[in-house]
Amino acid sequence: MKKDYKHLREKMKKESDRGGLVKKISRLIAELSMLCDKPYPLEKMAAELGVELRTVQRDMRLLESAGLPIYSPIRGCRAFPEGYSLEKLKVSGREAALFAMFSDIALSLGESFSGTMDNLRAKMLGPKTENPYYIMLPGGCPLPEHPFLKDIEEAVCQHEKIEIKYSGGRKPQYYIKPLRIVWSEGFWYLLAMEEETRRMLTFLIDKITSVYRIGMYFVPPADIDSMLAGNINIWISARRSITAVMEVDAGAAMYFRRRLYFPEQVVKETRGDGSIIIECRAADTRAIFPVVLSWLPHIKIISPVSLKEQLNSIIREYLKKL
Repeated sequence: MKKDYKHLREKMKKESDRGGLVKKISRLIAELSMLCDKPYPLEKMAAELGVELRTVQRDMRLLESAGLPIYSPIRGCRAFPEGYSLEKLKVSGREAALFAMFSDIALSLGESFSGTMDNLRAKMLGPKTENPYYIMLPGGCPLPEHPFLKDIEEAVCQHEKIEIKYSGGRKPQYYIKPLRIVWSEGFWYLLAMEEETRRMLTFLIDKITSVYRIGMYFVPPADIDSMLAGNINIWISARRSITAVMEVDAGAAMYFRRRLYFPEQVVKETRGDGSIIIECRAADTRAIFPVVLSWLPHIKIISPVSLKEQLNSIIREYLKKL
């Protein structure tokens, strides 16, 4: 019976191909290293690497097609432009060589792969210019190394009722249904529903001094995430009993048109002088007063009168301390 050596021939071919690929990548790495120093004669490069000149020329075309800015300052030499280096781009010779090989392979795989390599090339090898954007985010407390944080996380995930003690709280302990751990304005809070009153409460995580898991469970509100999405700050409630109407002068109107500063904020009227009338619905005065105070004298409360009087009282008390 004639033996079939086909699988052996295929295995040998794969090993040969793999060895050739590794050898080519090693050669590309060496060539990139030479180009990083100064303009390099291709004949000298070929002699030092022990290959034919045509092999080095093909390698240069491969590197150029991958997007590396290689040019010929004089006939028979290749170089990077002045001031350019792989080190500045935080790209090693090994990475650049592998990228060149993948670029070559991507061309044979069709347009979609080639386009992906173009995007990757722009990110990896494009000039690292200074980013014109800087996004300012509020600083604050990192998620604390809290001794009860794991219990809180598990109780939220498993919808388990808990009893907590809270530093500075109005009660010795709270029986609550924990709903979400929330980051707001630089601080971490536990949003929960009180068992007795069904009120929505928020607790600073780092002021929770004890957690006891009761072993009883609850069904969370179905709209909790949409309720959170509709709030601007941590004063969260399903019942927004305060409807406030405010006037914003022309100098500040553009900001209130473009950004929500209050929960459920809407522009009700635009006046001829450029000022606007806005309305919001809030669950707590603390969702209104801090914003109004920060925008004085460009904003004033019109209604309800009781809210306006509360704010006036806060301002008068402050002025007495000056």
